[in-house]
Amino acid sequence: MERFITSAMEWLPYLARGLVTSIELAGVAMVLSLSLGLVLAAAIQIGGRQLRVTARTYIEITRGIPGLAMLYIVYFGLPSIGIVIQDAFWAAGLALGLTGAGYMAEIYRVGLESPDRGQHEASLAIGMTRISSLRYVILPQAIPVIMPAATNMALDMLKDTTLATVISTPELMQHALLLITFSYRPLEIYILTALLYLAAGLPLSALTHWLARRARRGRLMADFGPGRPGLRQS
Repeated sequence: MERFITSAMEWLPYLARGLVTSIELAGVAMVLSLSLGLVLAAAIQIGGRQLRVTARTYIEITRGIPGLAMLYIVYFGLPSIGIVIQDAFWAAGLALGLTGAGYMAEIYRVGLESPDRGQHEASLAIGMTRISSLRYVILPQAIPVIMPAATNMALDMLKDTTLATVISTPELMQHALLLITFSYRPLEIYILTALLYLAAGLPLSALTHWLARRARRGRLMADFGPGRPGLRQS
């Protein structure tokens, strides 16, 4: 144990740099998932027939393709048609974001369908456009349903960054693999790497449980409902 602790103190600065990259990569992928997922969900809710079919097709395809396959398509496949993303970090962020958008769109869909449909019809009856109704009436009420699932997805996204190792993205797992080639101590390094992932994910896990509890009690609507731009003091 003493040997492990001594070695861990030497390895931690190197592994920490990889962890920072993993968190940044998860952040890039999550921003893309949130943005594109909302566009897809809005297309299904208020778009015409062609838009709805296109959005649903995209969602089904991306949810059916493994993240690793999407990574290979983006990094190794796109260059064959002239689209080259030389930086492995951005290629991984794009691949993970495109895959995550399909799942995020479903999270949005469930949230947007949670308010009573009569509210949407009533807002249209008083002269609001479909987009305004979605933005000002439906979306604020959907946030309490969306947030716990979205936070849980962010935790999954952090763990999915390990896939980026296959294209040599300098994230945490890649740093661990390189460290093993020099130290020949895989068990200790993998344990330390797992502990770092756990430490990074625990705050997100705690936030997910906290949001889920408040959603069950109906208190998230008070925090994030119409006219409440942010968290109130508990």
